[in-house]
Amino acid sequence: MKLLSLLLIAALFMSCGGNKTNLDALNKLDSISNTLNESSSISKYTNEDGNFKIAFPGAPTLASENIPTEVGDIEMKSFTYEKSVTEAYMLAYSDYPSEIVKQSDPETLLKGAKEGALSSQQATMETEKKITIDGNPGYYFTAVKDSYYMCYKIFLKENRLYQILMLRDGAYPSKEAIDEFMGSFEFIK
Repeated sequence: MKLLSLLLIAALFMSCGGNKTNLDALNKLDSISNTLNESSSISKYTNEDGNFKIAFPGAPTLASENIPTEVGDIEMKSFTYEKSVTEAYMLAYSDYPSEIVKQSDPETLLKGAKEGALSSQQATMETEKKITIDGNPGYYFTAVKDSYYMCYKIFLKENRLYQILMLRDGAYPSKEAIDEFMGSFEFIK
């Protein structure tokens, strides 16, 4: 199985289903805001709609998937970069209905997202810790399935769930790679 396919499956924190749509036109428009840092091989990727910046090791591919849920379809936009057949990177976000988030406990939503990620991959969590990103609650956790090692950051900002994932075959990504990618995330507004 290609890592990119595995990444997209891993991003489904809810029950499977929906229609995957390649957003070529949006990807072309979005690439206009992709700024390359000339002094390194790291791409500084900015997405205005997603309200984020993150340093991918190369230009990511944009995809969208509608996920059926109890409250209706929720669109998940994902940005993926497959560095090699053994290493891949992803950032995805989904907007939950504001009323659902207001009526729920953020901790419950995050735990559900974490459990869904582990369940969808049939992965075993190895480490977990609560985090915040600019005051927004989240989790950092690592998991393994067979020879695939995964590092996740999930967090909520208002009604938006962000998911950042690194996947590697054979071993966890290096601390430097995790810091360069996951540590580079920032909000732009």
